[in-house]
Amino acid sequence: MSVTRRHFSLTWTLLLLCGLAVAPMVTRAAGFDCGKAKKTAETMICGDSVISGLDDQLAADYRELQRISLDPASLRKDQSLWLADRDNCPDRQCLITAYRRQLQFLQDLNRRESRLRSGEYRLEALGQQCLPFAGAPPVGKYDACKLMDVRNLGQHEGQHWYAAQYCLSQPMFPDLRCTTRQALTDSMDGAILILAQALPGGPLRVVLRHAVEGGLPGDTAIYRNEGGLILDIPVYLAGTGHFNGSGYFIREEGRWEAIDFKSWQRELARRLPKGFGVWKGPWPDLRKLIFESPLWRDRDANCCPTGGAIHADLGLADRRLFIRNLSVRREAR
Repeated sequence: MSVTRRHFSLTWTLLLLCGLAVAPMVTRAAGFDCGKAKKTAETMICGDSVISGLDDQLAADYRELQRISLDPASLRKDQSLWLADRDNCPDRQCLITAYRRQLQFLQDLNRRESRLRSGEYRLEALGQQCLPFAGAPPVGKYDACKLMDVRNLGQHEGQHWYAAQYCLSQPMFPDLRCTTRQALTDSMDGAILILAQALPGGPLRVVLRHAVEGGLPGDTAIYRNEGGLILDIPVYLAGTGHFNGSGYFIREEGRWEAIDFKSWQRELARRLPKGFGVWKGPWPDLRKLIFESPLWRDRDANCCPTGGAIHADLGLADRRLFIRNLSVRREAR
């Protein structure tokens, strides 16, 4: 009997990244060609109807949560980490336990997301509960949550918008308890919630969450460029490169949709002269849709680029940044 690959929607392609399939004796397909299964975990999934059924259930739960999630990027990252752990399972019982725990995790997360999304909050009371955890006690590696800042983002599309920045601290760092914004760059994580208010003085609703991991949030802003209405959540990651951990979103059909921020960087790396690179950021100006930066030669010190400079005109289409034009000014040595 041949095994037919099933087609899955893009919203849960990530879940099936490592390949889930059906062997001929399994009636419910798990999602890839079992004839190509090589890892122990893959082989067990292909040949076990119980594990294949758990996989189907997990796929459905993940797909639904991805659809409604306030933070799809963090959800995809967590799922990728789980997939790596799952593939290290040496036996059937380990796989079954891994699936059941992940199912429970996704179900708990779904309840929290639903509670946070459906809740109504008062501006003056945002610091009285840990909204990143939907008002429930912090879980996992965190043991404290504190509101650090609330920023008025103005009125757009008939609603008032706010950004609430929270700091989440960990038990392993008992001397640091979210006392300053700078603490976020040392050892703490955070979350920025975007809230919408339909009427002045009315209740707020959470519409988006952006995770901060070891970085310092900048000034969140909403503005319009030629591509549309943009939500810009700058996050400066710790380190000498001032790396960019920001979130960029565009408003489409009443939702904030993530902008692909990676593909233009790969294009930039391909188009730079051999032996030259951009070592800091990169930090494009999405208001003007341009990118300017010094250039580093391969043997430059981090502090002192000697390769000249670049200027790029950017475009935005289909939720993706791309390079329209690129000019390089190289310095003589």
